[in-house]
Amino acid sequence: MARYRYRCNEHGPHDVSSPIGTANVAEPCPVCRVPGPRMITSPMLSLSNRGVTAAMDHAEKSADQPEVVRCLPAGATPRLTPPGKPAVTNPAWAGLPRP
Repeated sequence: MARYRYRCNEHGPHDVSSPIGTANVAEPCPVCRVPGPRMITSPMLSLSNRGVTAAMDHAEKSADQPEVVRCLPAGATPRLTPPGKPAVTNPAWAGLPRP
């Protein structure tokens, strides 16, 4: 089975699975049932395991839809430095000018 992508003008793209070589020129949208044309896309094949594929998909999605972090995760503690001590983690950075 292969997945073919079709585009509805109102609801966007949707996928249809059918045997290789049997894709229709247009398929109805699952929401409004209006036929939409087939989109030409790269083959949807995956030879890697699901974890690697999911990580790559997440990285690709973050390029134009980054997740916004609004707070620290549960259980995380902020790393605070004592007053008067610079927050230097690498000794080589100690000689750099400070703003």
